[in-house]
Amino acid sequence: MENQKPKSVKTVGLLITIFSFFIIFSNFSGMLAGQMFVEMTYSDDFNAIDFILKNYTKMCALMIIVGLSFMVGGIYLGKFKLWAKKLLIVLSIMLILIIWSLMILLASNFWSPSY
Repeated sequence: MENQKPKSVKTVGLLITIFSFFIIFSNFSGMLAGQMFVEMTYSDDFNAIDFILKNYTKMCALMIIVGLSFMVGGIYLGKFKLWAKKLLIVLSIMLILIIWSLMILLASNFWSPSY
């Protein structure tokens, strides 16, 4: 008798793969759109919005790499590989930290007295 593997793991792997495709597509499109922006003049003092706009392509490239890693993890999770589960856990923590740090950066700029 063949060992039955749960279908829910394959479904989760497929959903993660689809989610990663959206990450890759949206950040690649954003990177192309960001290249079309005219070079702006930035102030000398630290401003979070200026920082994000200056490094937008780098952030999009980082998110494309994260999306590709999610895609690999999702595909191999559907194939019941244990290392894919660990990869997805590490990537999820990294994605939460990236989003959290961007929110803190923008919030610190919003509440700063320079506005």
